[in-house]
Amino acid sequence: MERKFHSSKVWLFFSFILLLLFLSPFSFASLLDGAVQNNTVLAPSLWHFTENYAGAPENSPSVSDPVIFSQAKIFSAIPQVGQRINSAENTSVLFGWGEAHAEEVSESIPNADCPPTVITIEAQTAYADLVAEFSFFGENRSVEVASPLVGVPFSSAELDQELIEKEENETIENEMRVELYGTINFPYEKTTQGYEYVCMQNCQGQENCTTSCSCEYFSNTEQVMFIREVYDNASFEIEAAYFRHFVAKPALLVNVKGKNPLEILVFSREGMQNVVLLKGNEMQMNQTMHGFFAWEDEFGVMRVEVGNESGESEVMHENYFLFPVQLIGENLTFSHLYEIKKKMDFERGENEVMLKMRNDFRREKNVSFSIQTKEKTALIVSEGDGSGNGDYETVLVDDEGQEIEGKEVEVSEDESAFSARFEGDEEYFPSAGGGVENEMIGAGVEGLAGAGVLLAVLVFSFFSLHKRH
Repeated sequence: MERKFHSSKVWLFFSFILLLLFLSPFSFASLLDGAVQNNTVLAPSLWHFTENYAGAPENSPSVSDPVIFSQAKIFSAIPQVGQRINSAENTSVLFGWGEAHAEEVSESIPNADCPPTVITIEAQTAYADLVAEFSFFGENRSVEVASPLVGVPFSSAELDQELIEKEENETIENEMRVELYGTINFPYEKTTQGYEYVCMQNCQGQENCTTSCSCEYFSNTEQVMFIREVYDNASFEIEAAYFRHFVAKPALLVNVKGKNPLEILVFSREGMQNVVLLKGNEMQMNQTMHGFFAWEDEFGVMRVEVGNESGESEVMHENYFLFPVQLIGENLTFSHLYEIKKKMDFERGENEVMLKMRNDFRREKNVSFSIQTKEKTALIVSEGDGSGNGDYETVLVDDEGQEIEGKEVEVSEDESAFSARFEGDEEYFPSAGGGVENEMIGAGVEGLAGAGVLLAVLVFSFFSLHKRH
């Protein structure tokens, strides 16, 4: 029995210097763009590959089964970081299929009375019939896979909406499952050539009969099909393209002139890689939180992964289920919390602050807000009955009579100056006079103090009730 078969190898390779280092924003963008370009160009060669790169089980070809191996693969999403895809991206999924088979196989079947019968099969062009089923939040959508790149059949709005409309007590299912199934078909032309042993009886009259036998040649050709079922599956984590911010300090976006803390809470459904903080045109912070690295699998598909988080950082990151309805006033769920803290110099008047955050898919999210900054002064506020009787309390207020919280105020012996301590820094302010009745600033003091208490309650409630690891 003679067997002939072949396989061809297609290998497309992009040369990259891949370092397990923290990469600059520019280099990361180049890295992700390089992976997108590499995998897009590579896609046609993965649509009917003939090399068994993944080590699928192999069969020794025969006339009854000429297939060596068959395989369908879900390689990657484009673009993809780790196992994540982002709803804001125009994401495609890279599919492929591969096989190897004998081009021609012959088999000889012995015949006792005649020469052997020879069966030969000759391969024609193999092809695949494949379907991909995408499943997200219980909804299934099937797509015929006739080319290597297939777009995700859910729109950005659909992906975001499913993730937004979740109640507090529900589990956040942000996984999209993809199943690839179908058949790889191997058409062959089968030719059977042989001899049939045929006997004939010749009679002359009723009694004089003879029998003669011979091997008579025959040949027939038919089309046969060998079919192999194939299957693969993959899951991708969906990142929704929305986030919210809450300025925790200063309360009510009002502070006093000088070096004061700014604290911003950012709630997000997507991982962030870089944070930039500006006051006006002045750079206050440029924090890269983690690096990236890339590697190629056995098919040449490039994969981008998140590296380790950087060490010292002015941005604290937590990854868990969040439902901060008390802070943002919206029924939204999040999976990332970024706490940004920075001490900044604020001048009197409006101070414009801009926060720029870039996600792991190199898209920027920008928010801006104004902080009203006032001058500092000090007052002695009477808690008596207005007649000068009763205890006195020293407080620090701004130029509009609003109490400045968080300051420990000490009055000098001659009541000419006050010292205020805040987070270890000591500042001195001139006295604005003594004996000022609290009614003069009562409404403003109570309003700001009440806001501070409310903020403390909300933040405490949020972290105690809705931090779910």
